[in-house]
Amino acid sequence: MAIKEVSPSSKPTEKRKKKAFVIMPFSATKSCKDWDSIFDDLVQPAVNGSGFGYTCERSEIKGGAFIKDILMNLYLADVVIADLTDWNPNVFYELGVRHTLKNRTVLITQNIKDIPSDLEAYGVIEYKPDLSGLAKFKAAIKKRLKIIESAPDRSDNPVSDYIKGRSYLLFDYERHDILRRLCALHAELHDNATTIIRNKQRFLDQTYPIFGVFTRATEDILTNQYIDIGLEVNYALKQTMLALQKLDYLAKLLTVPNEEMRKAYQGIHDRFADGALAGIFRVKGPIGQLVQDISNNEFVIEHKQPIFRSIFWETSQDDIEKWAKHLSQQEEKQKEEVERGKEEKKPTSKAKGSRTKISSGRGKSHR
Repeated sequence: MAIKEVSPSSKPTEKRKKKAFVIMPFSATKSCKDWDSIFDDLVQPAVNGSGFGYTCERSEIKGGAFIKDILMNLYLADVVIADLTDWNPNVFYELGVRHTLKNRTVLITQNIKDIPSDLEAYGVIEYKPDLSGLAKFKAAIKKRLKIIESAPDRSDNPVSDYIKGRSYLLFDYERHDILRRLCALHAELHDNATTIIRNKQRFLDQTYPIFGVFTRATEDILTNQYIDIGLEVNYALKQTMLALQKLDYLAKLLTVPNEEMRKAYQGIHDRFADGALAGIFRVKGPIGQLVQDISNNEFVIEHKQPIFRSIFWETSQDDIEKWAKHLSQQEEKQKEEVERGKEEKKPTSKAKGSRTKISSGRGKSHR
């Protein structure tokens, strides 16, 4: 089948236009009888003329429940402009939703006295509800949008300030989820240690089946990184999981009791069992401590990015070198332990010499 070559289009790809969503009253209020004019003649021209590429929209009154559309816009909009004139309850509800979801909210009003004390510190823009104040309003909107463009993640509401000020608070639903998963991990480590010790003790007993081990909770924390357990514990847990996977494979291989097979695999099994037990005993304490800490309702944990768990993570060269150095030290430590084990198994030079002399003497007497 012939492949048709498609020439690239001469038109440049259009960038997605950023959206500014406006929340304001629909019907007449004490200070304003025509909110459509406020949007069409003041707010929309100010946003469109800012030069930052925003489209300006507001909700339309529809039949039925249109709150879903409003909530979707509050979540997806790049910027939300909230007109707090006359304390409209719907506007304040929608503003609270936006503050919970994201930053990048601009507050405006026709009367600065309408602003609650909780929001006074967040740079409310006061405007005149007629064309005489359009130029000043345009300049104020442009200045605020420029700040948002330069620092899009800057905190601009009380909710964001609270979370940022507390570093990173584990809310109840998240805390209980992490606690449940950590408890599962701690129980899995304990059960695996019990199973491994029992398997080692009765490995050659033909009436005893070799039981497998579990790694689901271990894989969960290593894969999803739902809480930072530290570099050392993370590395030890990875090594533990590898040893557990080998042990589980051997357990399946030795399901049917066979004396010859068990004798043949006993050395391999014991080596992986010792490695797994060493790792379990190393990480079980820190995991147990985390369970106790998170059980405390006042527990607060600093929000950190995952540490060097992937070479694709954007880290500095110093971070990468630090991680590589750590791995190199771990490998050297393992090599030293292997060499030490070999030296311990070798007979001493004194013993060798005595055996040589004995054999030599026997040779002479034989001649």
